[in-house]
Amino acid sequence: MTDSVEVLVNGKSSGSIVLNPCENGPMLVSVEVAHDGVELAIRKCTHDPFADHTADQQNVVCREEPLGKVQ
Repeated sequence: MTDSVEVLVNGKSSGSIVLNPCENGPMLVSVEVAHDGVELAIRKCTHDPFADHTADQQNVVCREEPLGKVQ
């Protein structure tokens, strides 16, 4: 099985999503791209297994950033 998949947005790498979670550190778990007709924005969410409180409460942190105008 492939360990990860690289995410490309508008020709630029936005990170890799881990498919085979055998790493022991923060992992990119989702990428969302939004388009408003003029610009792109990207939202990345990372899971840190060491920061989990319980098995039912995973520590997932998301951040959003603009990618600029669509070409």
